[in-house]
Amino acid sequence: MNLIEQSSKVWGETPYTKEESVSWIERAGRVCYRSEDKIVEGSGMKFVNNIIKRKHFSVIEHSNLVIRSTNRFKMPLSALVTIQSVFNSKYFSFAIKKDRIYIAGNWRAWIEYYNATAPEYADDISLDNIHTIFACKDYEVVTDPNDVPNSLKCVTAEFITDRAVTHELVRHRPASYSQESQRYVRYGDVSVIKPSWYKDPYGINEEVFHRTSEFIEKQYMYLLNNGMKAEDARVVLSNATATKIIMTATVPEWIHVFGLRTSKAAYLQIRRLLEPMKEQFNTCGWM
Repeated sequence: MNLIEQSSKVWGETPYTKEESVSWIERAGRVCYRSEDKIVEGSGMKFVNNIIKRKHFSVIEHSNLVIRSTNRFKMPLSALVTIQSVFNSKYFSFAIKKDRIYIAGNWRAWIEYYNATAPEYADDISLDNIHTIFACKDYEVVTDPNDVPNSLKCVTAEFITDRAVTHELVRHRPASYSQESQRYVRYGDVSVIKPSWYKDPYGINEEVFHRTSEFIEKQYMYLLNNGMKAEDARVVLSNATATKIIMTATVPEWIHVFGLRTSKAAYLQIRRLLEPMKEQFNTCGWM
């Protein structure tokens, strides 16, 4: 049994170019299988295409494709209403900047929008052309982060925490997640996250936690060693089991998450996880 501290790390803004986006998606998706060691030059597109072939579409949500009108409107609010009726998807976000209309969504949202509005051309869109198929005389793809309004920016973060915390985290919408899978990951030993109540004056909490975690690990290993699949043996693992999860969300959604999960009413474990990240968002100018 390994006892570890929870941690968080901000990856940064999701990239705005196809090549960087593919690498970003692969990096997030491989967390599910603990196969990060298989990332090599050129492996991204193969991984992403395989993910799509297996219909694991949530992985390509760790992306952000932003387009903007080539025209500047004298009445941008009026133009926004018209454009929203055209790009009619609850998964798109809109903003006005310097009298231009900006539209943002992850790759999955754009693909599904295209397939729904032009099903006869559904086979025309692919990962190779996703950044160009929406560019035309009326719109252009935005690749410079400085040109993207803050409300449309997406930020990806990595958490190493316990299953109790991730159960709360994944309730937030709209957001996208890739989490280490206990179906596919077979633990050689079990790592557990130190709980917020670990220390007490008499050491009783520490003793109970250690004794319980070690017992659970022995039962888990017994089941594996007797031929049970990891996806079945995992049911004996506790909520304290360590897991890595990748989360991507828009800046407004992150602000909402921080508001709920760093308040005094929040679960102490998730509050301690997110408070340092909130400060990092402030430092980066996203809040």
